[in-house]
Amino acid sequence: MSKVNRGIVTIITLFLLSGCMNNASYVLRSENVLPKDFYSISFSPEKGYPEFLVMKATDQTTFKELWNFYNFSGEVSKLDFDKKGVLFIGTYESSCESFVSSVKDIENEIVIDIDTEMGTGGCADIADHRSFIVEWDKRDLKKHNHVVFSEGHEEVKVPFKEIKDINKE
Repeated sequence: MSKVNRGIVTIITLFLLSGCMNNASYVLRSENVLPKDFYSISFSPEKGYPEFLVMKATDQTTFKELWNFYNFSGEVSKLDFDKKGVLFIGTYESSCESFVSSVKDIENEIVIDIDTEMGTGGCADIADHRSFIVEWDKRDLKKHNHVVFSEGHEEVKVPFKEIKDINKE
């Protein structure tokens, strides 16, 4: 195979593989984990929506605390919190995997789209655990007290919780 053909094959392969990557680049981590007692501490929107638990970290100490609280595996990453912060998002998913398709600043709100990768046989409502760590602008995180989850034309505002408030409950 010539060098040109190898280059073309490499480019096509990378393009196809990038189509298989579900989470957007601002998703630092996604695992099938949730905090202990998730159901009793999560925000439960109107019927038909899953529960959510959204917490934010704007420094390494809080990041480590939330990493452990959400039960993420492995060593805690060292992040640069000069300009960025992170959101920890816990929810349930069906038998089809959920992924963050976009995070946007719309009309001074952080709007997050979580989509589902549909399987060939459909999705069963089995309430698997799913948590995401999403990187976002630190200033935005500090000035907001909620995020908006968008699904089609429906929107759900979910307030941030803080670990100190959960320990009081």
